[in-house]
Amino acid sequence: YAAGWFGMGGSPGASRCSGTGSSAGRHWWAGWGTVRAGVPSERVEATVHEELARMGRQLVSDDELSRAKALIEAEELAALQRVDERADRPAMFATLFGDPDLINRILPRYLAVTAERVRNAADAVFRQDNRVVLTYLPAENATGHPSAAV
Repeated sequence: YAAGWFGMGGSPGASRCSGTGSSAGRHWWAGWGTVRAGVPSERVEATVHEELARMGRQLVSDDELSRAKALIEAEELAALQRVDERADRPAMFATLFGDPDLINRILPRYLAVTAERVRNAADAVFRQDNRVVLTYLPAENATGHPSAAV
């Protein structure tokens, strides 16, 4: 599904990345990509929307869920190896959730997520009426080719 588009498999014609975050109890997800020359940006955008909609209809596979959990666990444990993260996380959890001790419980919560919860969250969040799409296109020079960045 989205993992396939965002770096784990096939490509609709773009290099890609994604990220998540939260602020004051609100959560966001962002995906971005650099579209290959000759590939319409609309094709890439449509592929992203199709994959996100599919995540809201179908369960992610056990393999996809296991890979995602392994990545999250590795990222969380690596982050806690850094002094700045160990200092920042309790303050972040206190500010965002009123619970600085969440630092000790967040990883098990992430690892307890099921395919059903992923599907339900995707269905609730990745709705057409709940998104913003920004498309940045390079300016064209007099020859009709994209201008080089300066």
